[in-house]
Amino acid sequence: MFARTSPAQKLVIVKGCQKIGEVVAVTGDGVNDSPAIKKADIGVSMGITGTDVAKDAADMILLNDDFSSIVLGIEEGRKIYDNIKKSICYALTSQVGQMLPFIAFIIFQIPAPVTTVIVLYISIGTDLIPAIALAYELGELDLMTRKPRNSEEHMVTLTLMAQAYGYMGWIEFWGGMLCYFVIFKDFGFPSASLIGLANVEMYKSNPGDEFNPTHPTFGNTKLYDEFYTQNKCPGSSEMVDWISTLSS
Repeated sequence: MFARTSPAQKLVIVKGCQKIGEVVAVTGDGVNDSPAIKKADIGVSMGITGTDVAKDAADMILLNDDFSSIVLGIEEGRKIYDNIKKSICYALTSQVGQMLPFIAFIIFQIPAPVTTVIVLYISIGTDLIPAIALAYELGELDLMTRKPRNSEEHMVTLTLMAQAYGYMGWIEFWGGMLCYFVIFKDFGFPSASLIGLANVEMYKSNPGDEFNPTHPTFGNTKLYDEFYTQNKCPGSSEMVDWISTLSS
């Protein structure tokens, strides 16, 4: 405890506490308090009885001169900081689910699980609105029992990136791919038959022949009906053989 300290001594006390790694908050209302208020990690000035010099040096001004408002202000600041990190983590997580299907399309030559238009829908429809909604989340129960964070810590940390890219993004990706394989299985394409299917001529789009009734493209529903009647569970090799028969 210190009593009847001078402005210089208050500044020394603040520097000493900061030197040992403490987060320092200083309250005051007079001109003599302004050096310590300015040096502190959180400078608090009185809004009613405080001088203009103290208010200019402070990070927080108590409009009602009630010290209990400091706790409420810190709690609100921590909640806002947490919610911003939640929004960033949510936005980063969806990038994994959008990127990996294209990589699977290139490596395994499976039909593209998502198109560029779908990615646009995901980015606009399912990214922005929920991310904004996270800003209105209530504070966590242990919000005020945590230690103050390091002032040099960035908002996007390695922990947050590992959380978004390391496991949450992969859970989202495999959940989407599960739906992808189940739907293809329901349409008669087992998972193993999808590999290399993107190279099959029937799968590829052919803008010059989409209205040609003799060309085996997706637009020709009669050929598809005939193909599915003959093949209850077709694979990519069966499709190639069938297309070769039609071409000959």
